[in-house]
Amino acid sequence: MNNVKICLRRMIEMIIDTFNGVYFALLALTAVITVVLSLALRNKSETVKKWTIIGICIFDILFFCVYKYGLSVDKEYLELTGQQTMNWFSELPLHLCNINMFLIPISLLTKKRSLLGFCFTVAPLGALLALTFPSVGFGGYDIFLFRNIGFYGTHILIIISAICIATLGFFRPTFKDIPGVMLFLLVLSAAIFGVNNILIATGLCEQANYFYTMGPDGISILEMFWSIIPVKFVYLAVFGVVILGIYLLVMALFFNLGKKQEKAEITE
Repeated sequence: MNNVKICLRRMIEMIIDTFNGVYFALLALTAVITVVLSLALRNKSETVKKWTIIGICIFDILFFCVYKYGLSVDKEYLELTGQQTMNWFSELPLHLCNINMFLIPISLLTKKRSLLGFCFTVAPLGALLALTFPSVGFGGYDIFLFRNIGFYGTHILIIISAICIATLGFFRPTFKDIPGVMLFLLVLSAAIFGVNNILIATGLCEQANYFYTMGPDGISILEMFWSIIPVKFVYLAVFGVVILGIYLLVMALFFNLGKKQEKAEITE
């Protein structure tokens, strides 16, 4: 009974926590916005669709900068994270999710299928991972705190723009795309692993762990992978490629079935 009361109070106060009502409401809102945007742009030209997604990403980048500045003057956040002043090298957009704010526009402009596939798969998965396992200072607090508006808002926009790559017809995964996307993930992860080591070696950011290549950082699912292969970069490379491959396989099957159904309806 006490647990029910606590849950209800948190809902009323709009406290967001993993798998609570506010969390699921936020995911539902994300899904609704994605569907509405996809339907609204369905009959528009490719140029309009492309620049709408790019526009969302540009807005998200600007919003990200404002949000990070907000963190730098948020005394409670600095206290929770044990910082006297913000270390900007620990706040670079080099995570699995927010790096896609830059990669999504590049993928749409270059039309590289391996990059489009990476953005379509890794961006929503990475953003969902961040929303489900938030860093210190975000989960367990009012959703309307500025830092939470920034944190959850930027990740929601990443999910929306990434999924719209497929819903608006820029990328439909096929079985042939799987090796290229997996290779891109490996190469990019290796590059980020190098960045982490440089930041640590130079003392610019001793806790650098972009892409979680240095360790699981307390995230339960990554902790499980680490317990099997406790080797920096390797643990994520192995399981990341496996999970991404399975996810892409499922998506390719889904879109392939949809394509066959469309053809069948046309012939009828």
